[in-house]
Amino acid sequence: MAGSLPFSKGLVVAALLSIAAPARADENASLEARVKRLEEQAAKNEAKPAAETARRPSAIVFSGFAHVDWVMFRQSSQNEITQDGEPLNENRFLVRRGRLRGESDRGYFHGAVEIEANTIKGPIVRPINVEASFKYPAERPYPSPVVDPALVRDDGKPWFIVTTGLFRTPYGFEVPEPENSRPWLERTTVSNALFPQSFDLGLRVLGGYRFARYSLGIMNGAPIGERAFPGRDPNESKDLVFRVGATTDVTESVHVEGGLSGLTGRGFHRGYPATKDQVVWRDLKEDTV
Repeated sequence: MAGSLPFSKGLVVAALLSIAAPARADENASLEARVKRLEEQAAKNEAKPAAETARRPSAIVFSGFAHVDWVMFRQSSQNEITQDGEPLNENRFLVRRGRLRGESDRGYFHGAVEIEANTIKGPIVRPINVEASFKYPAERPYPSPVVDPALVRDDGKPWFIVTTGLFRTPYGFEVPEPENSRPWLERTTVSNALFPQSFDLGLRVLGGYRFARYSLGIMNGAPIGERAFPGRDPNESKDLVFRVGATTDVTESVHVEGGLSGLTGRGFHRGYPATKDQVVWRDLKEDTV
């Protein structure tokens, strides 16, 4: 009797161990599955662009900036006025540009309105950017001054955006670049000669696939900075503007972009009103002959 007791205790312990082993295996498998699900969710969150998570489709984002100048000395400045009544003094304080922008990204549709105020030739308040866009896919952020295009990560899928209204002309790199993103607020002389102001009225299509980028615009050809007929189109001809290029991230802090741009269109010559033929006689010698 005494010899059979240890045998029975050992049998009970072995039975308990055999029952606990499958329970621990099931618990470990459940924990491993949960950890795997959490890791997959974390990877998806990291893959989302930072700009996309910061902006909600139904939100209206307001932004703006002010550029104030103090011209302390200019040699051509004079305390006089021109024949047209314009002052020649340039030693002054002035608001070079002040911008207030509101935009909303609602999935497939995006809208923006931007107002500018300046005192270059007296106080002026005018709309400078009014646009409506359709974009695909819906989750891709619109490349605007609020969202840096360099922060929009490429997911390897084709995308495009169709925009109409008053927007930046898609020519080169400097013309569509926001003023507050440039190293210098003023553009080069070449860009100002071709486009006195970045904003013009028209229709634009821009998009890309992987590293490739393209943009095509049909514009009035009279930007709002023109001296004659700003923001209007005195002739029926339209300007065709395009740009093709590529972009890539060398490192997390180095972004490289390049492209080729083209412009074709027809200018406007004022001309003279039509008149009938006439004969004019002038007596230069004053001898009535």
